[in-house]
Amino acid sequence: MDNISNLLAFLRLFLILLIGGTIFKACISLMQGKKFELNLRNPMNLKARWPIKKEVIMNESKGTETKGKE
Repeated sequence: MDNISNLLAFLRLFLILLIGGTIFKACISLMQGKKFELNLRNPMNLKARWPIKKEVIMNESKGTETKGKE
């Protein structure tokens, strides 16, 4: 029973921080005169910090190089 209450306390804290951060982000955007957009897939707009590898692909039919992202 103690594990369930710990899990519920963690989920409650997580939701408070997530909703509070989103509201803070909305307030800052509105004070700056910008439009607030809510992205449900990435609500805090977190981005990967590792570098993007670029791969050079040789187009055999034209003999030209095109650069692609992974």
